[in-house]
Amino acid sequence: MPVVNIKIKAGRSTETKRQLAREMTQTIMAVLDVPADAVTISIDEYPLEHLAKAGVLFADGGGTPKK
Repeated sequence: MPVVNIKIKAGRSTETKRQLAREMTQTIMAVLDVPADAVTISIDEYPLEHLAKAGVLFADGGGTPKK
């Protein structure tokens, strides 16, 4: 049973996360030859004040993620 944990910055729409889950599931099914009900996907969202690069919070402009 594949379990995939995806970490993204907070703010994506529910529809975007639905699409991500559908497409990731399809890819995992194809590559690992497993049925959809065997695939579990966890999406963890982080606000920018919880992430830092080079010692600077993204909320303060550190590394400013594109999307």
